[in-house]
Amino acid sequence: MNILKKFIKEKLITSLITTAIYVLALFVLIYIYNGNSIIYYPIDPYVYGSSPVDFFLPLLVTIPFSFYSYHIVKNGFIDYAGVRISKKKYITYYILSSLISCFVMVFVANLLAIVFSVNIASISQEFSKPSYDGFLLGNLQMNSPLIFGIIWSLYKAFVATLICLFGQVISLYSGNLFLVLLGPFIYSVLENFITGVLRIPQFSFTTALILHRLDESFMNL
Repeated sequence: MNILKKFIKEKLITSLITTAIYVLALFVLIYIYNGNSIIYYPIDPYVYGSSPVDFFLPLLVTIPFSFYSYHIVKNGFIDYAGVRISKKKYITYYILSSLISCFVMVFVANLLAIVFSVNIASISQEFSKPSYDGFLLGNLQMNSPLIFGIIWSLYKAFVATLICLFGQVISLYSGNLFLVLLGPFIYSVLENFITGVLRIPQFSFTTALILHRLDESFMNL
């Protein structure tokens, strides 16, 4: 476990910088959408503001971590470390440290964004409001946004960690830095385009990240 803590500490500054960029982007967009949109529920500014950022999420959870993994492979450091610890254990801990850092980063960023959204939401005084009952945890979205925020942030962090893992695998087996850093993002764009052309957007990986992207009849588990 000491080596795992060491790897996490090595990525701490990068993780903090990436988290700060992620949070800032969410806050700015939430603030803009709150001022330019009709807000029915406190969660709405987050729903609107997080969508553009979610498009680039594969970049945010890949570049900061895959860059490290690529270099330890390219520079042969794994072979050097293999003298003191097995390569398999070294790689396992290294990837695990990236996944833990990614999970914490995405969870904290989204939870802070939802808290910010709830606190600045300019609720419309219109009598008639749309219902989110058909959406995932719709009742919590409308009536308990902070509880929903914790659940959603955990879920989103898990999905982001899968993307991060995809990037880690590419970094271990590819010598192309462009593919290592942009592979998951390119995949998500192509997959999103193909499912859109085939008219099955409900099966898109991107749909799993974006709240209210489709009609509620399609937004199910």
